[in-house]
Amino acid sequence: MAMALSNYWIVFQTLLLLSTLYRYEANCTALENTANGIDLTGTWKCNDGGLYYIRQLSNTVWWSGVQQVPSGYSVGFSNVLYGTIQSSIINAQWCDVPFGRNRLNGSIAVEIISATELRKKSFTGGFGGSIWNKQ
Repeated sequence: MAMALSNYWIVFQTLLLLSTLYRYEANCTALENTANGIDLTGTWKCNDGGLYYIRQLSNTVWWSGVQQVPSGYSVGFSNVLYGTIQSSIINAQWCDVPFGRNRLNGSIAVEIISATELRKKSFTGGFGGSIWNKQ
């Protein structure tokens, strides 16, 4: 009987250890996918009339932005961005792509105001938008 209880105790301790390790790994994975505890991944609307699709992994950010226009009109801008988050600022390079008419490019610094708001701080190359709100 003592042997059976001992075996159950070992199984119990092993399961407890494994569940603790699993929770630790899950928490680390969640933290690796965000910076400052905010996940920017999602669809954002900007005051330049564009819709931006943002993907964040840890402190790296990518986006694809496209001007929203009525059917039958040509798109003025369509751009991509790649940058990194340092503190509460996204420092990035952006470039228009051929889906739109514009052929601009430059750098941009965007401040993370909250999980649902971004604001342009500085830029080069004629970037038009300045305020983004998560949809």
